Amino acid sequence: MAEVWRWLPQLISENLEFYTDIRSAPGGEWRDSLKDATQFLTLAHTLRTTGAEAMVQAVRANALGEWLVPEWPNATVSVSTLAAAATVLHVAVPAAYSVGQQVFVGLDADRWVARVVGSVGGSSITVTAGLAQTYVGTKGRPLIVAPLVRCVAPGGIQFQSTFDVKGLTARFMSIEPVDLAANPYPLHDSIPVVTDGVVPFTPLAGSLNQVGDLMASGFGAYELQEVESFTRRRGTLSWYDKTPAKRWERRGFIHFLRGQDGEFWLPSGQNDLPLQASVSSGALAITVSPATTDAEMVGRVIVIREGASLVTREVTDALTTGDEQELEIAAPGVAFTTAAQVSLAHRSRLEVDTVEITYQWVGAGLAAFCTAPTIEVP
Repeated sequence: MAEVWRWLPQLISENLEFYTDIRSAPGGEWRDSLKDATQFLTLAHTLRTTGAEAMVQAVRANALGEWLVPEWPNATVSVSTLAAAATVLHVAVPAAYSVGQQVFVGLDADRWVARVVGSVGGSSITVTAGLAQTYVGTKGRPLIVAPLVRCVAPGGIQFQSTFDVKGLTARFMSIEPVDLAANPYPLHDSIPVVTDGVVPFTPLAGSLNQVGDLMASGFGAYELQEVESFTRRRGTLSWYDKTPAKRWERRGFIHFLRGQDGEFWLPSGQNDLPLQASVSSGALAITVSPATTDAEMVGRVIVIREGASLVTREVTDALTTGDEQELEIAAPGVAFTTAAQVSLAHRSRLEVDTVEITYQWVGAGLAAFCTAPTIEVP
């Protein structure tokens, strides 16, 4: 029988590990996703010696066994109260639960219970047996309701001891992964347009180059030999999600991409092409400050954004006159002022098959932070 990992962590990280087969050629690349994500949860704890030793001994007794681990990315963390005998539990992400699944309800390692989900509603779940006691969540000790996932701990537990305190870390691998694939973004040419991936906690690294081999004669003569016939722009996606709904969306999109397999349009998030005149909803051209030649702009994808309005269009023709460039596009359908941001968008994919999401406590709730490198695709 699987044991419940009942300890609340101070630090949480989730790794979603995909596997993509990529085959390259001078003119392009071909990609095949070989599996959906394997989910890993890494939980870090700081406990007094007595509690820490109880955790270590629990792992000793079940080193190669199964664990039921609260799935913290989908946890409902609140200061609400659940009365004894209650069977209806209000949860932030009902879609994270399924009938027959076990759920963790409690405040800490000493005050908790596991129950079985009997039904799932629009904003709540109903468990098959009532709670044995009343649970009162506070800001310092919030109430936790979380789905329990079946895991193994292939690395056991690691710990560091200081005076009367231990830091402990355990990494769990889910053995019942669920494909959460869902795209929350608008589409352009059937490809998602990522509209929120440039949260700048730190500078977001990027580069552009064309792959080539530097050939040296050995006598001072050099030549760059083409390997790929196109340039690639690299960048960084950065997300910060503070609500359960946004955390659910983020994980769904990462599953949707399946690591390096899926494509998306990635706007720069900068005002690359400042508007020189306002744009009517039926306009078939916009006037901007040029960033490159007319020939280079034809076929480029741009994103126009102002307030809640966001439009993605392809440039079909361009004409530069003086210090202004007129770009022909399909009518945007909404009007924009010169304060609108016009960004270049690049058709991209993730450059990694392992995506890490870290979670931190913010008040009586969780926030998620995720960064991932990207690379332009031909």
